[in-house]
Amino acid sequence: MAPFKLLAKFICIAGQVLLDNVDIKTLQLRWLRDQIGLVNQEPALFATTILENILYGKPDATIAEVEAAATASNAHGFISLLPNGYNTMVCLYIFFHIHVSLV
Repeated sequence: MAPFKLLAKFICIAGQVLLDNVDIKTLQLRWLRDQIGLVNQEPALFATTILENILYGKPDATIAEVEAAATASNAHGFISLLPNGYNTMVCLYIFFHIHVSLV
């Protein structure tokens, strides 16, 4: 919701906000919301395995796809070093260790 509030403030100050040279006031709000994605800076992990957390985004992913996703996010290296690898249960300790390692 915050991005839309921010856009509304720009409209009040600047007069208009353009998206591909189209005033967003002329766009259907539902369509506009469908075009915008939000990626939080803090990871949200569920109390299950690392593998299942990654599979949450694509339940039918292969192990190769899971490892490729972890590699792309610079996580495969330290996940592989864990005693149970991708089958390690996520808990506060793992979350804290991963977060601190990435910072």
